[in-house]
Amino acid sequence: MRSGRCAVAAALAVLVLAASFAHLYLLQPGRPQVPALQGQLQRHVIDHDGRRRSYWLYQPAGSAADAALLLALHGPLGNGHGMRELTARRLDLLADRHGLRVAYPDAGAGGWNGCGVAGPQRADDVGFLLAMVADVSARSGAAPARIHAFGFSDGGAMALRLALHAPGRLASLSMAAVRLSHISVPVGASGAAMLPPMLLINGSADRFEHAECAVGGGTGVAAAHAMAAWLSGGDAGALSPAPHESPPGAVINRQWRGRRGSLRLYLVTGGGHTLPQPYVRYPRVFGPTYAGFDGLAAIAGFIAETNAPSQATAPSLGASAAAQHGAGDYPMDD
Repeated sequence: MRSGRCAVAAALAVLVLAASFAHLYLLQPGRPQVPALQGQLQRHVIDHDGRRRSYWLYQPAGSAADAALLLALHGPLGNGHGMRELTARRLDLLADRHGLRVAYPDAGAGGWNGCGVAGPQRADDVGFLLAMVADVSARSGAAPARIHAFGFSDGGAMALRLALHAPGRLASLSMAAVRLSHISVPVGASGAAMLPPMLLINGSADRFEHAECAVGGGTGVAAAHAMAAWLSGGDAGALSPAPHESPPGAVINRQWRGRRGSLRLYLVTGGGHTLPQPYVRYPRVFGPTYAGFDGLAAIAGFIAETNAPSQATAPSLGASAAAQHGAGDYPMDD
């Protein structure tokens, strides 16, 4: 009898150890390389649509009252603080170097309402993000000169929805690991919605499923083609697919322009549901993190282009050659 109990206890111990190992190996991100920062991070709470909502705001020392504002939207099951850590605080470093503020909003309990589902159980996240911008303006005493948005996964879909439903408010839109099936277009007087310049960073091996909304797109090449076809008003005849023979570790650069806006794509061959960067490895359950291409530097350069086009400079976050020149073959960190 005692031997049977011992066997059960040993089996449970093995299961606990195996589960702990799987949690550490699959679900825990790598330790980020944290930069030295000069600004201040504060958490703020506002009331919107009968709910208490929160966000984190990073403010560089000595920033102007009307400094540009970057909205950084986290992915599913995350929060604003986690978004700051999974971007290795490099967005704060970007703020320090270029004098802009960074807001890290927290989604509600059910995640971002990127599909715009109505009902008492789903939050008005477009309204919340606009209320957050107004709160930042009230605290600084001036409205931001420009507003940029960057979203990861479902946060990217939410940022896209904000751009669609608040036309003219965003100066740029950057997305990573986004399944572009969230295109729900409000038709205006011209019959077409205009989007800000967009940057998309996707992995070709991203198999992570997202909630779907309006039109299918998938990830990787399919996602870019869905958006590019929409930008061109449905005419995808001129689109050329990214070469499937590209080896793992290649970064493919494509760009499209249409009557509704422009799209720049960085497709990481073999990349997973991650933001490629050399600073932090995403949990392995999301697939390989591509360390040879600095996606954060690409986003920084993209924001610099749209924030002050006449004074845009090269990315200054430790950018790799791939981020500055657009393509290359580099090792994968899995």
